[in-house]
Amino acid sequence: MNSVVALQSFTVPDIFITLAVVGAVLLIGRFLLNLAVKVVIIVAIISGVLWLLGASSFVSLVAPAIPPLG
Repeated sequence: MNSVVALQSFTVPDIFITLAVVGAVLLIGRFLLNLAVKVVIIVAIISGVLWLLGASSFVSLVAPAIPPLG
């Protein structure tokens, strides 16, 4: 019976550590999910603007910045 009592004393801190790790993972995951949503929205807006303007207008804007090859 003494070994059971000794083992139980180690389980309570492990539960708190596990809950702390799970909470940290959830907070980090929430932050990354919010960041991913913002990135998706920005990329969707940029691609929508490029689609409305047409791909040729984007190429004409970038083309002067690209040096000729050769």
